[in-house]
Amino acid sequence: MSNETKRSMSIKTRITLIAGVLIIFVVAALSGASLWNAQKLLNTSELQTEQLVVQGIQDEFVNRLDRARSSVLSISMNPDVAKAFAERDQAALARQVQPVFDEIKKEGFSQLQFHLAPAVSFYRAHSPKKFGDDLSKIRPTVIAANQEHKTVEGLEEGVEGYGFRVVVPVKYQDQWVGSAEYGMDFGADFLKALQKKNSGDYFIYLLDPSTSMVKNVKENGGLLAGTGTDNYPVPEGSVKDLVNAQSQFSVSGDGQSNVLLIPFKDYRGDVKGYIKAVLSRKGVVQELNSLKRWVLMVGLLVLVIGVIAGYFVSLSFTRPLIQLAEDAEVLATGDLRIEIKTNWYGELETLALAMKRMLENTKQTCSSINQAVGQVEASVREISSATDQTSQGADQVAASVSQVAAGAQKIAQRTSEMGGQSEGINQSAQTLATNMERIASTTSDVTARTLRGEEMMKDLADKMRIFAAKVEEIQSGSHILKEQTGQIRGITQIITGISDQTNLLALNAAIEAARAGEAGRGFAVVAEEVRKLAEGSRQSASQIEGLIDQVTLNVENSARATEEAVYMIEQQSGIGDRAQVQFIEISEGTQAVSQLLGVMEGEVKQVVQMGQAITRSVCEIADMSQEDAAAAEEIAASTEEMSATVSTIRDSGQQLILLMEEMKAQSNRFVI
Repeated sequence: MSNETKRSMSIKTRITLIAGVLIIFVVAALSGASLWNAQKLLNTSELQTEQLVVQGIQDEFVNRLDRARSSVLSISMNPDVAKAFAERDQAALARQVQPVFDEIKKEGFSQLQFHLAPAVSFYRAHSPKKFGDDLSKIRPTVIAANQEHKTVEGLEEGVEGYGFRVVVPVKYQDQWVGSAEYGMDFGADFLKALQKKNSGDYFIYLLDPSTSMVKNVKENGGLLAGTGTDNYPVPEGSVKDLVNAQSQFSVSGDGQSNVLLIPFKDYRGDVKGYIKAVLSRKGVVQELNSLKRWVLMVGLLVLVIGVIAGYFVSLSFTRPLIQLAEDAEVLATGDLRIEIKTNWYGELETLALAMKRMLENTKQTCSSINQAVGQVEASVREISSATDQTSQGADQVAASVSQVAAGAQKIAQRTSEMGGQSEGINQSAQTLATNMERIASTTSDVTARTLRGEEMMKDLADKMRIFAAKVEEIQSGSHILKEQTGQIRGITQIITGISDQTNLLALNAAIEAARAGEAGRGFAVVAEEVRKLAEGSRQSASQIEGLIDQVTLNVENSARATEEAVYMIEQQSGIGDRAQVQFIEISEGTQAVSQLLGVMEGEVKQVVQMGQAITRSVCEIADMSQEDAAAAEEIAASTEEMSATVSTIRDSGQQLILLMEEMKAQSNRFVI
């Protein structure tokens, strides 16, 4: 990129380009990391699948040998089977084992046979008519089991192919009578079992088919069995490395399949061949391709969004700068009326605030200059006007000097007259001072009497308060007495009720006595007396009730009277308080008057002293008037010199006015 291009490129374009490059770099890094992680996860998943396949093959090996071992041991340890075999009774042996073999054949067992030592076939359950052939050259497991009297198991090669063999020596009555064998094919059935565990194509190959006795294995390139057509060639070096019993892994040429080579060993532990497992990678490849497309699309989307975001971010940076640049251009023209925005952020806000402060300071400076220019101009004009007036004043001063001389003579005459008048004022001031002393004495007497009246009002107010308290006690007693008379009235009402009831009872008793005749006469007399007593009690209660009503009425009247007395006492107490306050105010007023009289007395004395001073001053003024006449002549001479100076000041003021006008024109360039 040339220097001219760099200089002409705007900040917005630069920020957008930088953001785009950074986003491309970040997206590329993230996409690479995502694809690498995805590839790693897929490789891990494939490795786990391969381990499952290897584990499945090993488990199937162990499972088939375990099943064969358990089955042949159950047969060999059967006493009837062992007896028939020891007696070489094929018919009895067939009756014992043939039904069992027919059942387990369904489970994948391909053969069950008995051998005579060292390796002669005695009975084949899978082929009963074939027996008596010597297997010494092709069945080393049978020889080892009969010679070593131990169980021999594992893969073993035969004419028809490899198979899982478990050969167990048979013992009857502590005598070894031969061996029994269970076998399962190591071929298509085995591969189908592997397919059920892990889907794929499986093939069994021999490493060295040239030394094998299996039919057609050489023509098939060492292929023993397969689940389909093997179109997945593997490197020759990978096959050779299988001799070390290490599994090999590779990917097919089209990348759609994983090829796994798992070596297998015979019963001696020698590696004889390998199982080729071909596992499809289509799902994995599709997922990887889909992930690549997704990462690419997301990367492009992030790139587009990032470039757009970078563009808008650059706008957020450049928009304030453009606005501030435009404001600066306006300021350069001298227009100070603009409003600088400061609602930005970071350094842009700091720059805007600095420009705003600069604008405000410039406004203040320009305003100060304009005001100063105006003030200077006004001052110059005032000075010019003053010089004119001074020139005129100088002329007037010259005319006034003569008047001053004449006035000085008149002042001398007037001062002599003022001396006589000041003597009269001194005498009047002395008389006033004597009268003030008499007033002060009278005021002191009034103040003393006022204080005694104040003490008497305080005593009266205290007694009124005590009397009010006593009246309130009487009022409280009246209320209590009123309540007690109410209680007595209740008691008399109870007595009246009792007398009425007693009277009724006496009447009932008289009625009953009359019914009793002569026998009830004495009871009638008693009832009559009771009635009379009840009637007397009722009359007494009525009289008491009447007295109580009168007492209650008197108590209520007394209560009202005490209330009125309390009210009047309170009013009198208030009047006494106000009178006391008035006495206090009068006392304070007389004291203030006394103080003012004292002040006035001092002032009068000062007036006397000032009169005496005025007399002395009048004499001095007379002397000064003579001196003023002489000074007037000197002032006349000075006035002429001042006139010449005023002319010079007038010329300088005119030049200063011209300079102020030029300065004002320069200041008017800034519009505030």
